[in-house]
Amino acid sequence: MVLNPEEVDLRQSMGRSDDQYAAGAALRQASLWRDAYRRFTHNKAAVVSMVGFVILLLYVVIVPFVSPFDPNAVDFSLAYQTPNIHHFFGTDEFGRDLFVRTALGGRISIGIGVAATIATGFPTASAALLDHRPERGSDAGGQRHGQRAPERDAQRARRHSCAARARCEASEKREKHQ
Repeated sequence: MVLNPEEVDLRQSMGRSDDQYAAGAALRQASLWRDAYRRFTHNKAAVVSMVGFVILLLYVVIVPFVSPFDPNAVDFSLAYQTPNIHHFFGTDEFGRDLFVRTALGGRISIGIGVAATIATGFPTASAALLDHRPERGSDAGGQRHGQRAPERDAQRARRHSCAARARCEASEKREKHQ
C-alpha cells in the first residue's frame, strides 16, 4: 500500500502501525454499551443533569444521618429562625430543622419516582418479552404469509371494484384522445 510520507509520519507519531490498516485486519468490535457511554459523555446537558442528580441523591441519603438535629424534635424556642450557620434552611413554626426535613422529603420523592418507574416499566417489558404472536400484515419480503407476488397481484385485481375499474378505463380513454 502506497501512503503519503506525511501520513506515515503521523501514524508513527500516534503509535499506529500499518498492520492496523491492512486488508483483513480485525476491526474494533462495536459495543452497544460503549456507544451509549460515548454518546452520553458527549452530551453536555446529560452529564450536567447526571451530576446534579448524583449530588441530590447524596444529599437525601447522607444529610439525615450526619445532621445533629432530629427532624421531628419540637423546640418552640427555635421557631421561625432564618437560615443561619446551624440551620441552613432555617426552622419551621415548631423549631424543626428544615434542611434535614427537606432531605427526608426528597428521599421519599425519589423513592416514589423509582417505584413508579419500576411499576410502569416491568409490565411493559414483560409484555414485550412474552408476546410471541407473529406480526400481522406483511412480513419482511412484502408478501402476506408466504403468498407469491402473482397471487398477491391477482388478489388486488379481484378487490378492485367495478366502479374503480370503470374510472380507470375512462381516464385511459381520455389520455388516448389527447
